[in-house]
Amino acid sequence: MLDAERPAVTVIIAAHAPLATAMLAGAEAITGTTSALQVLDLALDEAPAHYTERLASACATGSTAVVLADLYGGTPWQSAVTLMRQTPPVVALLVAGANLALVLEAAVGVQQGATLEHIAQQLRTLAPKSIVIQPHGRDGDV
Repeated sequence: MLDAERPAVTVIIAAHAPLATAMLAGAEAITGTTSALQVLDLALDEAPAHYTERLASACATGSTAVVLADLYGGTPWQSAVTLMRQTPPVVALLVAGANLALVLEAAVGVQQGATLEHIAQQLRTLAPKSIVIQPHGRDGDV
């Protein structure tokens, strides 16, 4: 890591509860405990403005924030968009459709001290490959 106190990039999994926590658990089951990821679950009864405040606090670490949101257009996404529009922007990169593959890729990038640009490129490359639709009755490439 570039700075022993904090990473240069912070990755926040922002999702409807309990998905963010579950993705972190899955990532840690594969890679071991990591400080590269933060989770921010949206409670069922949580007001969007309150969630935006909590996301802003999670992003206020002094590092560059990457938000992996579960659903395009959902409250976690909208909250991150609001923070991207601030001056200066609080969120530097926002990705919708977070899944375990993207979470792992972002975490590894942070652990290796990768730049925001490198992490963004890695996520762009991986995203279309991380979801596969297998037609019924056909063998897949394994």
